[in-house]
Amino acid sequence: MNRFPPAVQQPLLQAGWRPGREVSSLVDQWATLLRDRDGLVMSSEARDCLREFGGLLVKPPTTHGISSAPVSVLIDASLGVGEKDRWALFEPILRTPIFPLGEVDNGHYYLCIDGKARIYLVMDDVLGVARKFDIALVHLLLGVACFPMLP
Repeated sequence: MNRFPPAVQQPLLQAGWRPGREVSSLVDQWATLLRDRDGLVMSSEARDCLREFGGLLVKPPTTHGISSAPVSVLIDASLGVGEKDRWALFEPILRTPIFPLGEVDNGHYYLCIDGKARIYLVMDDVLGVARKFDIALVHLLLGVACFPMLP
């Protein structure tokens, strides 16, 4: 059984992903950069996602989504450098620290993860995407609507 549906697996493969992919040295560079510049500590959940998907730009397979527009996903934690005030703004609302994984839709939102592996989109608001990274990729690439986290 495949880990991803074919409509998601194909763009992942085209972006350079493969089962068992690992870019630990890149992840270590990001962890050091974000720790030194912003004081952020990379969680094991963030490290796991970044180790397998770091450096990939995954484009959606279609322009028509299920309940929203599909978006591209760029996995690059360094895009979160200098945004510690943004993370600090939403962490009390979410009641958990978050860590940047990259961005979606050409920078319209940051892609973040918390210590329980839940995935969020963060910019001027915060949206929940999914409870796990694999599901979040499916939702973002196929256009499944996110849910607001603010009252």
